[in-house]
Amino acid sequence: MVKTKNLILLTCCLFLKLNSQAIGKEFAFAAQDTVDYGMISDGDTLIFQYVKEIEIIAPFHFKNQRQEKKYSRLEMDLRRIYPWAVFVSREVTRVDRELEKMPARKRKGYLKQFQKEVYVTYMDTLKTFSLRQGKLFLKLIDRESGRTPYELIRDYRNGWQAVLWSGLAFLAGGNLDADYDEEDEKMIEHIIRRIRAGDYD
Repeated sequence: MVKTKNLILLTCCLFLKLNSQAIGKEFAFAAQDTVDYGMISDGDTLIFQYVKEIEIIAPFHFKNQRQEKKYSRLEMDLRRIYPWAVFVSREVTRVDRELEKMPARKRKGYLKQFQKEVYVTYMDTLKTFSLRQGKLFLKLIDRESGRTPYELIRDYRNGWQAVLWSGLAFLAGGNLDADYDEEDEKMIEHIIRRIRAGDYD
């Protein structure tokens, strides 16, 4: 009886759904983005909760005013562009998963249709990127997806298309095949950590 009352009180007080009926054993409660755990043993109820980790990020140490100005510019650009790079990475993962499931003869048609959808849906936004932001976006694609834009074009289209687009990017001052190196991009890494930590929310 006591154990039954504990279960009812626990459920009502926390507004959570009981996922396991095993009294005397650990059970989980689901509540949106967090998970609560409780244990009922010998009439005692213990509650503890895993909460989202909070990262404390030290300020970036600037060597001079010029570096501080560069950081501010990167900060503005990354706040706009980084979510797009994350989106591209997710789309790459999704497309790769779809390609794995389908026969080779259907892949070309699927990629052609996917390219059309991307162009219609997102090209107007991507065109608004400045040249500086476009170059940064190319770097971030490699950072997030693990493949350079050159490799993505080669894998999804063909080597000739990759060479063609790489040449066009070169004329505009970009590099489709440059690997992203975290050690060389301390400012970018610092700002991305702040974005992910919610500093700009």
